[in-house]
Amino acid sequence: MDIVDSQVHVFHKHTEQEALAAMDALGIAGVLIDELWAFGPNGTLPPETVLSNGAVRPLSPLAQAAAMKFPHRFSFLQRVSREDPDLPALFAMLAATPGCRAIRLNCLPRLEQIALAEGGFDELLKLARRYEFPVFVIIPGGGPEAMRKICRKFSDVQFILDHCGRTESSSQWDDVLTLSDCPNLAMKWSHPHHYFKDAGPYPFPGHRVQLGRAIESFGVNRLMWATDISADGGGVSWAELLFTIRDNPSLSLNDKEWLLGKTARTILKWDASPAHTNSPQA
Repeated sequence: MDIVDSQVHVFHKHTEQEALAAMDALGIAGVLIDELWAFGPNGTLPPETVLSNGAVRPLSPLAQAAAMKFPHRFSFLQRVSREDPDLPALFAMLAATPGCRAIRLNCLPRLEQIALAEGGFDELLKLARRYEFPVFVIIPGGGPEAMRKICRKFSDVQFILDHCGRTESSSQWDDVLTLSDCPNLAMKWSHPHHYFKDAGPYPFPGHRVQLGRAIESFGVNRLMWATDISADGGGVSWAELLFTIRDNPSLSLNDKEWLLGKTARTILKWDASPAHTNSPQA
């Protein structure tokens, strides 16, 4: 089975070679890197640089290198700030960078949620549309009103809702599932053991009901699996987060193939290698 983990902060707790070794041991063909070295003070997320207007630009130097050396094992997404004063140039550069397959918006702060709903991200999203970048969005409770608004406004942009919508209650989860009526919205199935309190211990049987609801609402071709293992903090292993899906008797083989890799491959336009290798590409 072709398996892709659609979010790992490689270089936070794993070196490139450590990640490759773990991927080989688990049978994971590819990882989408969100480069993050540490959770710094005052909300800093290095590597990043402060621009002339005070905006912070996240950087991905090691992810770029990994994607160039091992293009069939690593690709990356780039976090982007709407306050970056050089967005057109930045997007042009990202589009020309090997292995950059998506962008990510941080809408955890309340001001960013308001901006998303009121057009503050429109310039950025027009550039995402121009360069055909899928857009990951992290937002509390799924931000249903804001997400529905931008999905309709930018109906030709592919959005992915991060981390099961970061739901904090069953009612929020119900609201997130209603977003399935936006055909250009997919969901990243990650951290369910944090958001669904009835998950239980491994193999997290409580997940199965909620995953089934997500599949029923979105369809398995709009759900992509991710572990975010380097930032999980829940005392679980990379293997457990994979095997709870791979060995789930409630899922068909087709369900598993889409959830564990095919959805990510399709949305990210990342072709699988006939035979992946750990030898750097010359």
